Amino acid sequence: RGERGLFNRRALALLDRREAKDLKDLFATDADFARSAREYTAAFEALVRRFEAQAPVLANALQNSDQGRLAAALSEVLEG
Repeated sequence: RGERGLFNRRALALLDRREAKDLKDLFATDADFARSAREYTAAFEALVRRFEAQAPVLANALQNSDQGRLAAALSEVLEG
């Protein structure tokens, strides 16, 4: 979890403050978006966990993909 937390913070740092605030506002005002974002991040994290033990290179590639950066940014906004 520690490595994933660090990854999430770095991904969120790629967003500027305005984008992060806009995402937080969207979560607060659009229940469908918030639900979809939670489902996306949960599914993505489950996929990464599935590969971490048996194929760590693949897990790392997933995390560093555009989809991984999106999941990390959404996750960090959800947790923050």
